Amino acid sequence: MPWGFVFIGMAVAVAIIAYDVYLEKKQSSFRTPILAVAIGIYLPLELAVPIFAGGIIHWLIGGFHRRKNTSPEEIESSGRSGLLFASGLITGEAIMGILIAIPIVVLARWDINFPLWEMPFGSILGTVLLVGVAYWLYRTALSKD
Repeated sequence: MPWGFVFIGMAVAVAIIAYDVYLEKKQSSFRTPILAVAIGIYLPLELAVPIFAGGIIHWLIGGFHRRKNTSPEEIESSGRSGLLFASGLITGEAIMGILIAIPIVVLARWDINFPLWEMPFGSILGTVLLVGVAYWLYRTALSKD
C-alpha cells in the first residue's frame, strides 16, 4: 500500500473540508463538496464528466428557481424528481454493464466486440445523446409532478 499517497490524499481532503467550512461561514453560493472533488481527482475524465454535467444542470435549475421565486416546497419536489431521474440513469447504466458482461463471462472471451462500440460517428452520437439526456433531466427536474 502506497501510504505516502494515502496521507497526501488525507491532507488534501482536510484542506478541502476546511475550505468548504470557510465558504459556508462566509455564506458563499460556491461550495467544495469533498466527494465531488475526490471523484474528480480519483476517477478518469470520462467518468467524472457526467458528475460535472449533473452539477451544471443542478446549477441551471437553481438559477431558474431563483428567477421565478419558487416556493421551498416546489424546489424540494423539483430536487426529488431530478434525483429520481438521475438515480434511474445510474441504475440503468449498471444493469447494462451487467448485461454486456454476461456474454463475456459465459464465453470466457475478453475480445468480444459489440457492433455499437465501433459505430461510425460514435463520438458525435454520444454527444448528441448526452445533450438530449441532460435536457430531459432538466425538464424532469422542472416538472410540477
